[in-house]
Amino acid sequence: MKYILLIMMLFVGALAKEIEIKFVKVNCKDVQNVLTFLDKKSLDESNGGYFCWDQNDIKIFKTKTIDGDVVIHSYIQKSTKMKVIDGLREDGRLPVEIYFYYYDLNNDGQKEIFVELEDATGNGLEWFILENMKNNLYRILDYGVGSDQNNFIFSIQDSSHNSYKDIKSYSIMRDKSVIFEFDGEKYE
Repeated sequence: MKYILLIMMLFVGALAKEIEIKFVKVNCKDVQNVLTFLDKKSLDESNGGYFCWDQNDIKIFKTKTIDGDVVIHSYIQKSTKMKVIDGLREDGRLPVEIYFYYYDLNNDGQKEIFVELEDATGNGLEWFILENMKNNLYRILDYGVGSDQNNFIFSIQDSSHNSYKDIKSYSIMRDKSVIFEFDGEKYE
């Protein structure tokens, strides 16, 4: 009996699906509502908020590479006369490139939004999982920070908790993975 149970568990594990999250860079204007939402959150918590930039919005006048993979740009934003001080505009807002991935985590017909914000200095990223509540109001299901876009792999698991799919985060640098489970309010 033990062997049959073990074989069944291995069989189920072999059939389990894992969907890798592939973030796609999006146009700032198309996702301004999400960025505005995140701005309000970040204004309360850490820096002065975000402004989204596309390559056409800025002029890079100096690029510096550190340790071969970290690129730091000195830039000015064309559409404003604001000065840039230490990577921030003088109003304190951090320039980011924004990446999205959509997936229905709880099978309710509405796709949740995975957002990745990569800052223009190349020093790090922040990521969010947002649930669209209505009228561009969102609920943050999960949030985190990372050192580099290429250092983390996120994947959606076949398993679920409280009707939301589990999410695995794998750190390439640390060779470790963590499974995030939904506790009824947010991912833990």
